[in-house]
Amino acid sequence: KMSKISENFKKTDTVFHYCKTSVAIENILFEKRLRLSSRKNSIDPIENTKLIMSYAVAGISDKDVKRIEEETQEDFKKIKQKLDTLIDNARQVCFCMNSKKFKTREIDEDYGFIKARMWDQYGDSYKGICIAFSKEKILKLNEKIILKGNVNYLKYEELKTKNTEIDLNDIKEVGYNKYSKKLLDYVGKILFLKNIDYKNENE
Repeated sequence: KMSKISENFKKTDTVFHYCKTSVAIENILFEKRLRLSSRKNSIDPIENTKLIMSYAVAGISDKDVKRIEEETQEDFKKIKQKLDTLIDNARQVCFCMNSKKFKTREIDEDYGFIKARMWDQYGDSYKGICIAFSKEKILKLNEKIILKGNVNYLKYEELKTKNTEIDLNDIKEVGYNKYSKKLLDYVGKILFLKNIDYKNENE
């Protein structure tokens, strides 16, 4: 009965991972390892699409624009290469969380392990398994994780605006190091965006 669910499964620190039973037994439980999937090979067309990167520059004349382009050309190439490498090498593992509404209510849909879409798509058509993890312990054991966060769910029109534009004027104004960090932080947030249709997965 749902009323006898362990309190451990209700904690905000608890996250849930759906997979095939064979994967759970042979890899996760036996080898104590979680496989990170290549983002560019994701079945989600939004996740596996490369960022559209362009540059923008403004000047008071064509000569001024050309000067800025020339002065920032090397920095632009380095930043673009860094972003390409980040996206090409990005690997991910996804978890579902309990609803934040646990504080005021408790219904079946609030549990991270009762997600019909997840059982169907990732839980081997309901024949698989859902494993509970401590988010705190996962992060502690994997200190090399570069990006972590909750998924934000947006409409298609909002997602279309999230392409990356490298501003040459900003590079010139603040310098390569500061601008590069700012842009990478922004791209990191883009990687945690999905269409609003997935909202109930609560990743």
